[in-house]
Amino acid sequence: MNSDAVYATSAADSQKNLGIEFSRRARGIPIWAALRTLGKSGIAELVERHCDRARRLGNGLEGAGL
Repeated sequence: MNSDAVYATSAADSQKNLGIEFSRRARGIPIWAALRTLGKSGIAELVERHCDRARRLGNGLEGAGL
């Protein structure tokens, strides 16, 4: 696999060319950590709280004529 462009080439065994999507971070680790720390009910409360705040923000913007 080679992720080089014509204008920025490097060796075929360059570190960025050794794996699939080498530059992507491990997205599952923060999710695992949140679930481990807060648990299923804690995540549910977090989501509900964020939804409530989004509704409050939307209502405030609507009340301001936006």
